[in-house]
Amino acid sequence: MDLLFVAPEYGRRGVAAALLNQLDSGGALTVDASITAKPFFERRGFRVVQQQSVVLRGQHFINFHLRRAGAK
Repeated sequence: MDLLFVAPEYGRRGVAAALLNQLDSGGALTVDASITAKPFFERRGFRVVQQQSVVLRGQHFINFHLRRAGAK
């Protein structure tokens, strides 16, 4: 999977969690998440590996590279 977005009108309804649960194999996962998506992934066991500064179309954004270890 490359991108996961939920339309704002469906936010806070469990849609993103349901999508992640369907795709989750229990193995190790990494994600590059926006500052607004970071808490969502942290609540699901992901930990920040690195804060990143990204330039897109001349705009600077901060995002986070997060990792979750696989099930043992």
